[in-house]
Amino acid sequence: MRRREALEAMATGAITTTVGCVSSFLHTEPPSSAWEYDVSDVLAIEGTEARTIIAAERELLGLTRDDGDVSWRHSSTSIAGLERDENSYYAYGSGGVLAVDPRNGEKRWHVGGSYQRLYPAESTIVCYASNGRETVGLDPETGETVWTWEGNMIYTYTPTFGLVPGDEYRGFNLEEGSVTWTFKEGDDRAPVAVVDGSIVLWVRAESTAALVALDRDTGIEQWRFEVTDDRYGDGGVVDGTLYASIYGGTDPTRLHAIDVESGRNHWSTTIETGFDISKVTPEVGVDGTVIATASPNDPLPGTCAINRTTGAIEWSKRDHELITTTDDYVVLEGDGGDFVGLEPDGSAAWDGGMKFVPQVGSPASDGLVYTPPEIVTFEDSFVAAFTGTNAVESWDLTAGTRRWRKSLETTVDALFAANDELYIVADGTVSAVHR
Repeated sequence: MRRREALEAMATGAITTTVGCVSSFLHTEPPSSAWEYDVSDVLAIEGTEARTIIAAERELLGLTRDDGDVSWRHSSTSIAGLERDENSYYAYGSGGVLAVDPRNGEKRWHVGGSYQRLYPAESTIVCYASNGRETVGLDPETGETVWTWEGNMIYTYTPTFGLVPGDEYRGFNLEEGSVTWTFKEGDDRAPVAVVDGSIVLWVRAESTAALVALDRDTGIEQWRFEVTDDRYGDGGVVDGTLYASIYGGTDPTRLHAIDVESGRNHWSTTIETGFDISKVTPEVGVDGTVIATASPNDPLPGTCAINRTTGAIEWSKRDHELITTTDDYVVLEGDGGDFVGLEPDGSAAWDGGMKFVPQVGSPASDGLVYTPPEIVTFEDSFVAAFTGTNAVESWDLTAGTRRWRKSLETTVDALFAANDELYIVADGTVSAVHR
């Protein structure tokens, strides 16, 4: 989440408060930094009860969580990312894969090569070569190669199952490194959801399209939902129901609620004009509704709540992006930079009264460009850092009040949350903030 390259070409944004809403702020002192550590090009921050783990471009660090002292360090020619399972941290990149014991930071093993992605599966570590044509499964204990796949990239969906796209779709066993089934129907295919032993594909032919559910282990068809014309499909599963968005062409976007197990269509609804621009994706269920986002050709998507039983749209907010949900509220960010908390029925629970300028000047485009804030969420609050400024603010999710505002001497590059701790990265320095 580094943004320094973009910020160098942009003017400074601004933060303002809405007139008449200043009373919503809590004037508390911001927490001080527990410690700071200088490190360049931070890629990821993880945490345990005793350690803060930092993956930077050239090194993997373990710092004591309380005071930031270096407990261990491993250098690398180039790190692209960090993953972990119960046994190890795995730093990967053009320097190969390095496995480190999370308890003491000791190197467990290292293998050479160049890898762009890594996925800890159930019994193997799946590594995608940077050339895009080779995938290997490594033994998590030794780093030895268990299997090798040469061909299109394997997309991992569960600890044991992957999918290989191409002229035909192939189910892939991540433990054995073998193809278990193939599916070649249609001219175009795309995965929509993998859940409960099934995979749902969107399949298009010359003038027809369908959602097709296959058994994940065998590839045998379980059910099919036909669409009468050549359109596109996407969606997601919430509590056993596939909310499938059918879009494209001249007809309005349709949303269908389909039982994942049986394929029975509970209801279908047409998405209102304000959202009928692109696909609609379900995000989460809240109090009898499913919260969905639509992706128009605008800076921010829209957000709506759809009744799970009837398919009726309970409420909608155009140009409002979903930030997070709690048991009681849905928190959105508007295109004017405002944060708002809604009740599940769409009524306003709180309006934070804070606004920032989310569009700043860009010489490259000779105009204003949308630059969203960095946001991390915690159980009872969220923290936002504002583009082009040195300001970091914490907001209460329940009351919609600002808990504190912290100013740094340099522009904020990124925010990370690890083990309920906040980490601010600014100009090559990581600051640990005990909230």
